[in-house]
Amino acid sequence: MAPGTGFPAAQQHDTLSKTGRLRFEWNGATYRVRAPVQATDVINRRQHAQSLAPNVIHSLDAAHLMLIVAEFRRRCAAPVGTIHDSFATWATTAAMLAETFKSNLAQLYGVQNPLVDLA
Repeated sequence: MAPGTGFPAAQQHDTLSKTGRLRFEWNGATYRVRAPVQATDVINRRQHAQSLAPNVIHSLDAAHLMLIVAEFRRRCAAPVGTIHDSFATWATTAAMLAETFKSNLAQLYGVQNPLVDLA
């Protein structure tokens, strides 16, 4: 569960595929490629391990973003824009947005360490 939001966060278990050599012609040329031809139930451990850390960080960033926007909108009617980890609002409410950012960061990471919880 993503902290602060209660959203379930999960990682898809990528599986290995059986591959085969395919031959096709296009524009008068012949090409040969290796491509997946049959799914298996074998988990791709390497892909799973490489994806875990970035997916955890993305889910924590998304939770932080959601908490900021929800609280900011409760506090005032000013618009708020987001792109990844950047935020925008009117100049007159920028200080309130910055304070909301900091307080939610402290709420998300100050009380507990989500990475310790994950471990």
